[in-house]
Amino acid sequence: MIAKIYLESAKNIRNKFLNLTKQLDSYKKELADLVIFLENKMAELTNYSDNEVSGIKNKADITTISDHIIKELGVIDAEEQKLLRLVSPVNENIEKLRIEESSLFKEIKDKYPKLSEQEIINEIHSYLEN
Repeated sequence: MIAKIYLESAKNIRNKFLNLTKQLDSYKKELADLVIFLENKMAELTNYSDNEVSGIKNKADITTISDHIIKELGVIDAEEQKLLRLVSPVNENIEKLRIEESSLFKEIKDKYPKLSEQEIINEIHSYLEN
């Protein structure tokens, strides 16, 4: 019932989505590495704090400790930003596909007003399964 051009558009959206999902899946290792990195930094900063804070004798010691902690927080932020730079474009593309999908669905509903939403969904799913 639905013209092939609309069904092919749905298929293209789905294929793009699947590719983006695979791309996100490939970043799982980077995410796991970041978690390990953060846990190590947390332990390192805790140990540093436990050892160094108890030895504070003057303002210079406070400044040294503060500078070290700020430097380490900068390293943590840099690592998080690396992962965000990988993931953000993928998320943006997924959002664009969501909008494209919604627009296509509205276009199909306008073109085929006698079809219910469920009938449209069923026909698209049937086409995608082939």
